[in-house]
Amino acid sequence: MILIAGAQTQRQIKSHTLRVNYPTIAERVEDIAKLLRDAFARLGGDAALEASMAPAIKQRLRAHSWPGNEAEVFEIARAILPALSTNSLTLDLIDRHLVGPTRLRRRVDLGTTPKQQLLEALARNNFRRGDTARALNICRKTLYYLMKRFELL
Repeated sequence: MILIAGAQTQRQIKSHTLRVNYPTIAERVEDIAKLLRDAFARLGGDAALEASMAPAIKQRLRAHSWPGNEAEVFEIARAILPALSTNSLTLDLIDRHLVGPTRLRRRVDLGTTPKQQLLEALARNNFRRGDTARALNICRKTLYYLMKRFELL
């Protein structure tokens, strides 16, 4: 509840609700590497260890549904850090620590319009245009062209 400046009585107080929906990690798989680096650093490990992970392990982590969101990423980082430090990290170790089912990557819904897909990509990247262009694998100039074409500028 927010009190409006100069309100004299209770009747003049207005209630405002702002609902913010944060995307889950499963919806922003491109952030898993950054979250792992941050978790390794918080655990006292080398943040660069994330780059030494095998591509198959990274793919398995991207395919996971992450029901625990950031807390689950931190727990996975805690569990795999010793094995990663000694280069003994395997898919079996990852599978033992992942909670819940692994999902297949969602395919692009053909029912959505290109404008909706562009808006979703912008939202996933916090409306940072450079990051959005990299996520879409296009150059910034093409992104600006698309934004202008869809009247988003």
